[in-house]
Amino acid sequence: RAYHRARQDWQLQQAGQLLHQLKHYSLTPAQRATILTLEANWLAQQARWPEAAKAYERSLYLRPDNAATLSGLGNALRHIPDRIEEAIARQQQALAFADSDSRPDILNNLGLAYYTPNGVNFNFYFWLKSGISGFEVSNRREACNDQNRIHTRRN
Repeated sequence: RAYHRARQDWQLQQAGQLLHQLKHYSLTPAQRATILTLEANWLAQQARWPEAAKAYERSLYLRPDNAATLSGLGNALRHIPDRIEEAIARQQQALAFADSDSRPDILNNLGLAYYTPNGVNFNFYFWLKSGISGFEVSNRREACNDQNRIHTRRN
């Protein structure tokens, strides 16, 4: 909690010190992956994109199915010259592991990756169409679930 509070308050030096202290503990691979993702987020918050990308990659080595880490890597890669295609690929991988809560954020990140300084990547239009239809299907499913819950409560 202290790390999150420090990072949210933009006390980046304190957040970095807390991360450094955590690395000295005996950690499971899942815990180490979480610490590496936190470190990558911290580096990205400072626009240290190549370092953030390396930290995300080390985290993914330990836990390759983490949607948030894949998306974070995609965001970092988007800021590194000549790595935009890789950024798009990481965002697409993140979508494969995303739950319904994280999917909108990852779709937004994928859209940002498709938008390049030279204009919109051609594949953007295909992504936009599939993202919108996926969002509509998801919303219809949620509406049906809500109706079922209401119907169940009445009975």
